[in-house]
Amino acid sequence: MAAQLLQVESSNGVVVVRFTDEVLDETNVRAMREEFGALAGSLAGRPVCFDLGNVTFLSSTWLGQFVAIQKGLRAAGNRAVVCNVGAEVYGVFTTTRLTRLLNVHPAPCAEVDAFPIPETPAR
Repeated sequence: MAAQLLQVESSNGVVVVRFTDEVLDETNVRAMREEFGALAGSLAGRPVCFDLGNVTFLSSTWLGQFVAIQKGLRAAGNRAVVCNVGAEVYGVFTTTRLTRLLNVHPAPCAEVDAFPIPETPAR
């Protein structure tokens, strides 16, 4: 049995989803889809914080997954933020201009209540 890619906990009403792998690429995107798919039904409108603190590499496939997850969460009434993003990975989000679509912050998820999580991203 493969190790879990996601660690999930609840903190101050926010669902914190941490990635256990340092490299998020095509080799583990399917496992994430399965794990997140099993989790998605239990979110019940709660805000979700994706903690990328362990992540040192993020492929374009994963960027697409974050966009798809954001759309699905928003459609279900959830708010999402990507937090604890290292400088190199944050650069990928800014270079691709996904910071206009996704709520991405270098701050740790523990500080999620230190800034607003908008209902809809700025365009």
